[in-house]
Amino acid sequence: FLCFKSRGWEPYLVVPRLDTTPGFDERFVGYGKNKIEWIQHLRFLGFVFYVLPRAFVVHCPHPPSVSRQNWQLFRDKKDELFRSFIREHLRNASIRTRMCEDANFNGMVRESAALRQGDERPATSDSAVPGASLASRGRSTGR
Repeated sequence: FLCFKSRGWEPYLVVPRLDTTPGFDERFVGYGKNKIEWIQHLRFLGFVFYVLPRAFVVHCPHPPSVSRQNWQLFRDKKDELFRSFIREHLRNASIRTRMCEDANFNGMVRESAALRQGDERPATSDSAVPGASLASRGRSTGR
């Protein structure tokens, strides 16, 4: 991707199993925000996301979990925890996959306000493509 259209995206990812690949933040227990937090963490660490055009992922339907059914009870708390996570990690971020110009920030401050001058230009919105993606850390090859 050249940009993300929403902080709420949960694309399926293939990531390298390295010491530098972050785990899930253990403060996000149960249902809600754990995958979103992890994807944002990867972005903040400089991972680059690529769409795999010929890859397929199958999600098997399943009954809603008890945690999902209780989501409304803890939604505000999870939303505040997520906002706190973003504030904590944005200060030292080295983002290479930016938010699109027309991105949904869910009422949050745009990242560009917290980044260096050279990092303030977002990518164009027509470059975001949903689907299975590959996240890698390191130099982009431009392919």
